[in-house]
Amino acid sequence: MRRLIASLIGSLVTVGVILGLDDGSPGKEPARPNIGQGGLWVTPLSELGPEAVAFFEAQRRCLELRGLVARSPLVRVVAVGSAVATAGVTVELLALEIREAGARAMLRFAPTQPDDPRDDVRPGHPEVEVSDDARTAYEVGVEIRGRIGRGGEAEVFVVPRPPSGVSGIILSVTRFVVLPSPPPPVPQPPFSGPIEGLWEFAVPVAG
Repeated sequence: MRRLIASLIGSLVTVGVILGLDDGSPGKEPARPNIGQGGLWVTPLSELGPEAVAFFEAQRRCLELRGLVARSPLVRVVAVGSAVATAGVTVELLALEIREAGARAMLRFAPTQPDDPRDDVRPGHPEVEVSDDARTAYEVGVEIRGRIGRGGEAEVFVVPRPPSGVSGIILSVTRFVVLPSPPPPVPQPPFSGPIEGLWEFAVPVAG
């Protein structure tokens, strides 16, 4: 019970940090809270290294993109239902939701052979790029929505909305990375990574 309560506290504080909340003290560096054997402690983001800082900044921006896209009016939904398998990982693109401010894609990913005991692939966090033939500069945010066995589900937020003259976009998962682990090490699933590959989906967007 004590461990469960500590985990819940850590999760809530982490959300506050990603949102940019702090204790109001001037001149203090944003910090990453952690749960350890001694309870709750706080580690400055700079001590986690540049990759961790970049990741948490990306997650902060992803929350902003999610709010921007989700609050805008729905234009249409493109059903995709396509799967690509490479590097021992299968990625499914379920649908693309086009809204006034951008787009939201629903992804699932899992080991290609989940029932094979010899297969220990555990995809981490997907990195995604979006492009089109008009060379539109898209900003992309990726949020893990849940874990399913050794796989998971993610939402991809894309800004801006594909221009009216574009017939389709290319959504590419370029790799899966292992999330940064704060010191001292915190137990987490043994993700494989990085897993390099190209899981590419061509999505028609002309309406």
